[in-house]
Amino acid sequence: MKKIKIILLTVVVTCLGMGNLAFADTSPSLGTSPTLIPVVKLDETGKPVADCNGIINDFNKSSKLPGNPNDLIGCAIWSGRISLTMVPYIIKYISNWLLGLASLIAMLFVVIGGFMYTAGGIAQKKDAGKNYITNALIGMAIAFLSWIIVNVILSALTG
Repeated sequence: MKKIKIILLTVVVTCLGMGNLAFADTSPSLGTSPTLIPVVKLDETGKPVADCNGIINDFNKSSKLPGNPNDLIGCAIWSGRISLTMVPYIIKYISNWLLGLASLIAMLFVVIGGFMYTAGGIAQKKDAGKNYITNALIGMAIAFLSWIIVNVILSALTG
C-alpha cells in the first residue's frame, strides 16, 4: 500500500511540475524554446520578425507593455536598447525560468527517490528514497515560495 502511495505521489508531483515547465513563449516573433534569454526570431534576411524598434519606442514613450512582455525583453537584448524600466520584466522572466528549472530538478529527485523506494530491497535504500522524495518536495516548496515573494515585491514596486 505504501508503494502505491509513493508512486501516486511521484505521478502527482510530476504532473504539477510539468505545468511550471510550460513557460516557453509561443508568440510568433520569438523562438518557442524555453531559453534563459528570449530569442528574437529572424527572417531569411536576418531582420527580426517583430517590429523591435516600434516595440521599444512605444514602451519608452508610455511604459506600456506590448501584448507579450517577452517581445520587449527579446527586442531590447537583440538591439542593445535596454533601459532601467525594463529591469522588473527581466527579473520576472528570469524568476519564471528558474522556477521551471527547480521544478525539473525536483521531479528528477522525486523519480530517483521513488525508484530507490520501490526497487530498494534493503531498508537503508528505502529510507534514502523517502529522504530524496521529502527533500525534493521541500525544495520545490521553497522555490515556489521564493517565486511568489519575488512576484509580490515586483508587483508592489511597479504598481
